[in-house]
Amino acid sequence: MTSVFLNAAFLLLIFMSVMFVAALKAHDNSLVDIAYGPAFIVACWGAWVFSPGAAGHIRIFLLLTLISLWGLRLGLHIGFRHHGLWRYSRHPNYFGEAVLWWGIFLIGLAAPAGIYGLISPLTICILLLKVSGIPMLEAKYSKNPDFAAYKARTNAFFPWLPRRDRNTSTGGAKG
Repeated sequence: MTSVFLNAAFLLLIFMSVMFVAALKAHDNSLVDIAYGPAFIVACWGAWVFSPGAAGHIRIFLLLTLISLWGLRLGLHIGFRHHGLWRYSRHPNYFGEAVLWWGIFLIGLAAPAGIYGLISPLTICILLLKVSGIPMLEAKYSKNPDFAAYKARTNAFFPWLPRRDRNTSTGGAKG
């Protein structure tokens, strides 16, 4: 089993190194961000290729398909920066990431020792909510007055209806 992980890690190292070099040549570090989701596709399919006997398990194909869809969606999303979700959450991409990992955990829970998969969603939630995701990104924009107004009306993580802007008229009679 160790060789499966080492082979997948090697593929991941090659993929991300190529993206790093491409980002250096293009003078655009966002290329590495775009590659984040597809990197999981590379690692997971690479692990599958090197896993003896895994080919016949439907649960594995379900996970590979879900991870591939998520990785492709994330890469395209970061590349194009479209989904209007930022009206309902300041970080819908992080929320989607957490939901993905909780979903993978729930699917894997049916496997022997699947409870150990709890480590992944807990880790990603701690990282996104307390360490690198939301705290670092929001610190970057903390001095921006437009961001302060956006922050006042939009939930940080869980998508929800925007709060009313306190500086906006409620449409009542003026007096």
